[in-house]
Amino acid sequence: MLHGLTTNAVGANVTLAWDRNSEPNISGYKVHYGSVNHPYPSFIDAGNASTQVINNLQEGVTYYFAVTAYDVEGEESDFSGEISYTVPLRGISAVGDGSFRVRFQGVPGLTYRIEYTESLTTPNWKSLGISEAGDQGLFEILDRPVAGSPMRFYRSVHPAR
Repeated sequence: MLHGLTTNAVGANVTLAWDRNSEPNISGYKVHYGSVNHPYPSFIDAGNASTQVINNLQEGVTYYFAVTAYDVEGEESDFSGEISYTVPLRGISAVGDGSFRVRFQGVPGLTYRIEYTESLTTPNWKSLGISEAGDQGLFEILDRPVAGSPMRFYRSVHPAR
């Protein structure tokens, strides 16, 4: 029944779509979801719609989705096939105090080195830091350049050397 999703990286939202159930007494659908698959910790009643936007999903987290139909008496169908989606990280973002947050999806437990250079024409890569990706593979490090520093370009190196 659940056949696809579209994403909107701004605001970490996904839009799910599914085929309507052909039974005449169906009065609505529930979208079940969470960062763990069945049993799903959350659901949204989509009413009689065949699409639903799920808002405020956390970057770097994998979510699992399934849909059920319910009839006029409130009886719910079995779950549709499950789909999963990992919300992408936004990469580099300004923190507001002049520093930058460098984020990416890595492999859980692996160690990475983040390097920066101020020129891609004649790169001189310098280490910003070394750290291990978290349980879900998230890697994040802050860069606090001196005020007035030139633009910086970043790369990740694995294994950290």
